[in-house]
Amino acid sequence: DLRGPVLSAYMLRLNLLLLQKAPLTYSQEVVWAFGSYWFPSSGQLANLNSRKLQLFWAVIHFCLIGGFTFNLILLLGTGIYLKTCMRLSDMSNRLPVRELKLIYLQACMLGLAATIVFYTGAVSSLIEIGDPRYRVCTDSLIVFMIFLGTQLWWRLVDISRILLPHTQENILQG
Repeated sequence: DLRGPVLSAYMLRLNLLLLQKAPLTYSQEVVWAFGSYWFPSSGQLANLNSRKLQLFWAVIHFCLIGGFTFNLILLLGTGIYLKTCMRLSDMSNRLPVRELKLIYLQACMLGLAATIVFYTGAVSSLIEIGDPRYRVCTDSLIVFMIFLGTQLWWRLVDISRILLPHTQENILQG
């Protein structure tokens, strides 16, 4: 009977054997496991054997993960936009240093939290089966990243409002 650490060690040996014998199949399983890693992890205890409660937890979970993904997409787009504006504008050295330091600090904290979240997902998908219960320890970091990312996004949007008129001037003059 395989349970606990014995089952985990057995699965690790199977994954390593699969990687050695069939790397494409292993890659397909890793992608599948990473996808299932992001699904809700509520079990019997959290649901109290109630389908309505299970649906409630799933809706909350998908709202959080959707907000997390949307936030990352907004930050990526705003970051690319600002880099382009700073290249086209001569305003990059006139921005308030205090504001830039705060943005860099927030971006660093967001990056560290994202590293932990995605590292946990990658390791559990590469070595184990990508069970969503491995993500539970990083769920609080995901909520933290949603709030921090929203605050950072607002700061970046404020800076882009400062840069936009100067960027347009340089484009029209150039």
